[in-house]
Amino acid sequence: MPEGSKDAAILIAISYQALSRQLSSQDPRTQKANCTVTLLFAGFYIEATLDYIVAEMNMKPQMMSFLNPSGSGNYYPGLQPKLAWLYNEFVATKKASSKSEFAQFDMYRKIRRKFPGFADLYRFRNDVSHGRINRLADSLQRTQKLNHSLQTDGANSSFRFSVESAGGHPSTTEQPRR
Repeated sequence: MPEGSKDAAILIAISYQALSRQLSSQDPRTQKANCTVTLLFAGFYIEATLDYIVAEMNMKPQMMSFLNPSGSGNYYPGLQPKLAWLYNEFVATKKASSKSEFAQFDMYRKIRRKFPGFADLYRFRNDVSHGRINRLADSLQRTQKLNHSLQTDGANSSFRFSVESAGGHPSTTEQPRR
């Protein structure tokens, strides 16, 4: 079965390599570096999966129009708006008609409830991207639990609700793998 995107194989390989090093290392500095890589690449993988789903469903123009109605410049939606858009599009019973209504419909809280661990991963990824220290990677046990939760709940749930909403059935459709 092919991977979800052309970049998925490298994201998966680096993440699993770091995870394997975590388990064999006794050096806390090495362990922290490997936990950081694992969490960072888990975030990249989830976003790559969302991009793949949107592209395969030929819905990128609709997503971009919804998230950036003014069509201004080089807009690149982040991980949270993409996930919220998919949730709004395929799961929510009361739908926001624009990104500006996400707060009114409590969309970000809803995706955090639907995808346990997403808030931690999102915060971690944003902190690292802005050069801030985030202590989530201090714990090997927490890293493993979050990584496992995101693999089984995050990407697969996103895929499942997208496919079902498009009239398909997840068991008969190829899924992005991790």
